[in-house]
Amino acid sequence: MPDALATALHQKIRRPTGERRRTNDWATGYGIGRTLTQQLGHVAHIIDPDLSSVFSPLSADANNALEGRVNYSKELSGYQIQGGVAVNNGVLNQQPGRPVVMILNTTAVKARSGRDASATGGSHWVACVGIPANYVTPLDIAVNNVRPRVFFIDPLNANRTLPQAFKTLLSTGGQLVTPTHSTHLLRPSFPNAEFIDLVDIPQQEGGCDCGWWAVYNAMMLVLTGSGAYTAAFVERGRDFACYLRAVFPQLTEDAPIGLDAPVVVSKKKPSAPLKDPTAPPVKD
Repeated sequence: MPDALATALHQKIRRPTGERRRTNDWATGYGIGRTLTQQLGHVAHIIDPDLSSVFSPLSADANNALEGRVNYSKELSGYQIQGGVAVNNGVLNQQPGRPVVMILNTTAVKARSGRDASATGGSHWVACVGIPANYVTPLDIAVNNVRPRVFFIDPLNANRTLPQAFKTLLSTGGQLVTPTHSTHLLRPSFPNAEFIDLVDIPQQEGGCDCGWWAVYNAMMLVLTGSGAYTAAFVERGRDFACYLRAVFPQLTEDAPIGLDAPVVVSKKKPSAPLKDPTAPPVKD
C-alpha cells in the first residue's frame, strides 16, 4: 500500500502548481538535512549533508576526496578492525533495506570563491541516492532491480559524474591503513551496485538554487526509484526552482546556536596521509 505521506509529497513536487518565491538566498546543510528528515526520514536514511562540509568525495583535492570517501563509507556501513570485531555503527547496519540519501557538497577547495558553483570544489549541492536490490518505493512501485542502484545527478554541471574511486569503494569496499598503522576493513555499502549517472539534465539556471534542486532530485529518486522523471526537463530555467523555494523555504535555515555539530568520522588533518582503501596492496 502506498505510504500516505510519501504520496502527498510526490503530488506536491511532481509539477509546479502554486506560488513562486523568487529569492537568491542559499540553502544550508542544516536546512537541507532537516527538510529531508521531515519529509523522508520515515522511509529512507538521510546522511547529514554537512558530513561533506570539510571532506567531500567530490573534492578536486585528492587527499580531501579520499578522506571524504572513507567518512561516507564508515557512515554507511561501519568498518572492521583487522583481526578484531566489527564496528557496526553504519546506518545500513541499523535498518537494512532502506534507500540512502546523500546530498554532497563539492567543497570550497580550489574554487574562485566559496560560492563558485561552476568549478569542481565550489560550494554546490548535488544528489546521490542509493536504493537496495528489489526496491519497492514508498509509492508501492516495484522497481524490479536485481542489484542495488546508486544514482547521481548534478543539476548545474551537465557532465559531472560520481567519481570512479567512490563508486569502487561503495560497491566493493576496501582496506584502510590509518595514520597510526592500524588496518580498517571497509565494507561495501552497495555490493555489486549499478551506478547511474544522470547527465545532460537541463535543470539549474544560475548559481543559487542548487540546494532546492538537490532536495527535489533526491526526493524523486527515493519516491520513484528511477531517473525517468528527468525527461520532463528540456531547458534550464528558474521557474521550477522558485516553486520549490516556496514549498521548502526552510532550506535556508541555519543551525540554532548551541546545536551540536554533526558527527563526522574525522575533521582533523591526519598525522600521515591515508592510503586509498581501493588501491591494491603494496608488497614489501
